[in-house]
Amino acid sequence: MADDKDLDLITQVLEKDDLSNSVRAAFEDMQFKVDRYPLSKKQRAWAHAILSGDKYEAEEECLNLWSSGKVPKGRDVPTPAVLLNLPKKPPMRRPVE
Repeated sequence: MADDKDLDLITQVLEKDDLSNSVRAAFEDMQFKVDRYPLSKKQRAWAHAILSGDKYEAEEECLNLWSSGKVPKGRDVPTPAVLLNLPKKPPMRRPVE
């Protein structure tokens, strides 16, 4: 069942006249889905920011600097001898008797 607080919050936001079309569409979508999916903390913070007239600024999320190439690669380490002789494919299945 939908959280009545979430539905009331979305309704209050949609009653504002100065919403852009994209923001209105996002909150209408939330209103349509709120009975199955409650609002997240970020969605609630966004709604409260709109109601208070502030600009919503999301919390800074963790960045994956390694994948973006911003972390320098360390020196290459030789592969240990035990890892050089691994089988190339898994063993075959034995027939069931």
